[in-house]
Amino acid sequence: MSKHFPNVSVDLIEAARRSDGVLSRLSEEELTCIKNRYLKFLYLVKKYPYTSICPTYDIDEMWHLHILHPQKYYNDCMDYFGCILDHNPGYGKEESELPHLMNIYRESLKKWSVEFKEDYNIPLSDKVKELAKNGTNAEVKTCYNEPLKAGTCYNEPLKAATCYNEPLKGEQEKKTCLNEPLKTEQAKVQI
Repeated sequence: MSKHFPNVSVDLIEAARRSDGVLSRLSEEELTCIKNRYLKFLYLVKKYPYTSICPTYDIDEMWHLHILHPQKYYNDCMDYFGCILDHNPGYGKEESELPHLMNIYRESLKKWSVEFKEDYNIPLSDKVKELAKNGTNAEVKTCYNEPLKAGTCYNEPLKAATCYNEPLKGEQEKKTCLNEPLKTEQAKVQI
């Protein structure tokens, strides 16, 4: 059985290059590697929908970049998962959460190794983390190097009611999306 990786409608490499984030400081080869790892991560999440999968730092940065294109992220998730893949970027910051997060990470390492026959944590992930520590992303005043506009980003109108308000498909309807509760309040986009 061949692996079916998602089609992502955002040019993540171009978006990374245009961003002010840590990914903008990487080579095209490194960005391509991270993008491919991100697609593999999404594949694992789909393959194990009732198991938490912990992203490495590089994958997490690419995930954030994808989320920054909310309409496309929404459509990509609906096409691939049938629901929105929720993200909890602050999980693990509390000391009480660390043991659970480390267990999830160890299980993610195993799943990745078995599925893809390669190491999950690679030097590139450590490089991204180190660049992020040393980088300066002060105030966000731009949307990928263009001035923020009151109601748009890249000339796409913001639609407050579109994200996170779609009913889930199948058995999970109105319950959860990949084991995390839906958050309808996230639909309120703030600029």
